[in-house]
Amino acid sequence: MPANNTLMRTCSYCGRENPDGAADCQECGTDLAITPAPKLSAEQWGCLSKWARVASIPFACLACLWLVFIAGGRTDSPEEFDMALRLSFFHAAPVAFASALLSFRVTQRWHLPLRYVSIGVVAILVWILCARFLENAHYSHLRARGIDPEQVLSSLKPESQR
Repeated sequence: MPANNTLMRTCSYCGRENPDGAADCQECGTDLAITPAPKLSAEQWGCLSKWARVASIPFACLACLWLVFIAGGRTDSPEEFDMALRLSFFHAAPVAFASALLSFRVTQRWHLPLRYVSIGVVAILVWILCARFLENAHYSHLRARGIDPEQVLSSLKPESQR
């Protein structure tokens, strides 16, 4: 603040300090009433970009391997089949998280609301698709052995619900 205790407004374009009552910058003419949203500095962007770059790709590879190993698992009993179907959403979570990290990396220059919405949509869609993939893999394992999955599930229901 200056020595005469008057408030000064800094121009967001050129950085000049203007008197508090000024509507436009005295240096460049920029409207002082418009205040831009706070932006991340280059160091902050660099830190976020480096973190996403370092973490996203190896984690995505591990998450996809996890999904393949879970999908390749064999279910021998009706209880195992039922449990595999119930846990498919939990088993798909690492892939959804990895897709969110990759989306975070891809969308780093977007506006924040659009960025967060797109990351959320991508993660949720990947989560649902991976969970459905796991369910279909479990069904196809039983069908490949000549077992009807629906009959297996109905054998687990109590007599009162059949």
